[in-house]
Amino acid sequence: MALLAFFNNDSTDSELLADIAGWLTVKAAAAAMGRTPRNIRKLCDAGSLIAVRTKHGWLIDPDCCPALKIAAGITNNAPAITNSPLTGISANKRKIAHARYTCITTWQEALQHKPKTMTTTEYLTHWLELWNRKGELKAIRSTLYKWQKRFACDGIAGLIDGRKHTKKTQCTPAAWDFFQGMYLDEACPAIPRLYERVAALAQSEGWQWPSLRTIQRWAKEKLDPKLAMAGRQPRRFRDRALPYVDRDWTRVPAMGCWVGDHRQLDIMIPRKVYNSKKRREEYKWFRPWLTMYLDARSWKPTCWTIRFESPDGNVAMGTFLDGVKEHGQPEHVYLDNGKDFRMYRFAGGRKRPAKKGEKLVPEKLVKPALELMGIKSTFAMPYNAKAKVIEPFFKIVSEQFDKTFETYCGRRADLRPERLKKIKPADYATRGLSLGGLIEAFNAWLTTDYELQTSPSKAASGLSVLRAFRELRRPDFKAVKPSDDVLSLLLMPSLPVVVSQNGIYVRDFGQHYWSDALEDRRCCNRRDRKRKIVYRYNPADETCIYVFNAEDDKFICVATPYIGSATHPLAESDHETGRLAAAIALQRHVSKTTNQKVRELRKTAGNKLLAASQQAGIKLGERDNPRAIADPPSAVIKLNGTGQLDRAARTAAKQKQQHEINQQQRETLTQEFLVTGTDSLKADQQELLDPLTALITKEVNNYE
Repeated sequence: MALLAFFNNDSTDSELLADIAGWLTVKAAAAAMGRTPRNIRKLCDAGSLIAVRTKHGWLIDPDCCPALKIAAGITNNAPAITNSPLTGISANKRKIAHARYTCITTWQEALQHKPKTMTTTEYLTHWLELWNRKGELKAIRSTLYKWQKRFACDGIAGLIDGRKHTKKTQCTPAAWDFFQGMYLDEACPAIPRLYERVAALAQSEGWQWPSLRTIQRWAKEKLDPKLAMAGRQPRRFRDRALPYVDRDWTRVPAMGCWVGDHRQLDIMIPRKVYNSKKRREEYKWFRPWLTMYLDARSWKPTCWTIRFESPDGNVAMGTFLDGVKEHGQPEHVYLDNGKDFRMYRFAGGRKRPAKKGEKLVPEKLVKPALELMGIKSTFAMPYNAKAKVIEPFFKIVSEQFDKTFETYCGRRADLRPERLKKIKPADYATRGLSLGGLIEAFNAWLTTDYELQTSPSKAASGLSVLRAFRELRRPDFKAVKPSDDVLSLLLMPSLPVVVSQNGIYVRDFGQHYWSDALEDRRCCNRRDRKRKIVYRYNPADETCIYVFNAEDDKFICVATPYIGSATHPLAESDHETGRLAAAIALQRHVSKTTNQKVRELRKTAGNKLLAASQQAGIKLGERDNPRAIADPPSAVIKLNGTGQLDRAARTAAKQKQQHEINQQQRETLTQEFLVTGTDSLKADQQELLDPLTALITKEVNNYE
């Protein structure tokens, strides 16, 4: 009727425009059909499109073309037109195409009002946020650009969803379960490889198995992400999917609990090592190890050790000893679950029942050091980094300390800077980069930077690390420091060794250590196990070592450096002269006391030998004299002599038998002496004069 009224001129243009308000202009129709406005006007002049001419231009009826009908938002079925790509599409696809068309045209209109201070990308980001809030068809920047490109080429036809909807995909449950069982493996196998295996099995079993693309989509959509994480990434599952325990460290005072662990620093340090192939020393890169104990309340490092070698139980014990000496012992320790912190001498080892027939080693004769000190110990769960508060502190060390070095290497290979490929260890060694310099720098960072900052711990009440460590202790706190013999159990032990001439040689310090309590163990045989000792020492303290018995680990003494070690050959200074004099005095004292003891033993042995020989001679004489049998001696002496004593007794018996025979010769010699007046006798005459005395003197001299 509106079109008939227009041709009959029964109404004005304003009434006609109001009556055909749903019609499209030439420009809109050209955009919808993917043609130029000139082509649309030619189609209107030829009558190919239902349109009317007004003073404003052509108005085109959207019902005459499917594309125009979709652009106008008409959802009923479009007319069937030959060779049209939009013929027969569903109402849902027409609705989606219209929403895309509306999004494109609305964005083009909004782009005209873009502020000059904003870029197109920023403006589009804000506009898409507002557009997606309306609840219509959601879009992203890349999708909108893709729609614009298709609309500029093909018009509305380019916005039609061309995907074909087929019937529901069929899959045998057994095949899907078999795929899931192989997919949920820690090796993280690829889906295409698993798809081939399941396809081969499905062909033999007669299972229905969909396409690879469908299986890849199902692995993302249908498979429970928590289940996939637990099967393929169990550690990530424990850290991110399992419920965790929220610990309230405000209930633990400062010095109430220390947390101990190891960490390899993310810094490369040059170290000189011997190259056996090149037969020379050269510098190589090494990453030092950090062993630390951290106060759980304030996050203050109480003690730490940095070294090149991999840490062990002795390092864990020695580091803990340094902290106890400086701050006193804590009430509790929270340790890593590794074997270094579970060492028997330190924390008691793993709690396991004794095996049948297991022998008790000498180490287990000694109670663990923590038990002797009255400190309770708790071990973290294995492979659980969240259990120890020292792990986030190590991250702070990496961010604030490790990354300040040019040789920062990252904790993983993909985080390693490229500059490390060009630098050489020898170059940085000449600049002064060494382990000692690293230790000084770490100590300075802790004392002048980290400890003065606000503590990262939520339980520190906003105080600095140092203030929280001092002020958040128990009101009745007293620093308890154990005795030396208990603390020495925490030191690094040695292998069983013997005491040499100058004492105990400590290879790590390159000097001897001595104590007077070791005098009875000096220069013993290496097979003499009872005299072997074990010494414990602190690698950072050369002033003393602690000596224990090697068999039962019983404390003996504290040994100090031997005064005669590394003396100056010329003794130029007074100090060296005094050391040399003290060493010589000690040498003379040991020689004097030892030789005196030898003389005393010799004298005692000689006296016993003489007494035994005389007693043997008396018994022999009594046996030969019948009158002695009537009066037996009151005490019988039992002689268990050696071979020398027996020979002396037999010789004395023979001389006794000749006593009466030689008596006349003695009288003759005496008369001769009185006649001649001489006071000297010949050797053979002296032996005849007192044969028993001469024989005993000769045997004593042979014994000495």
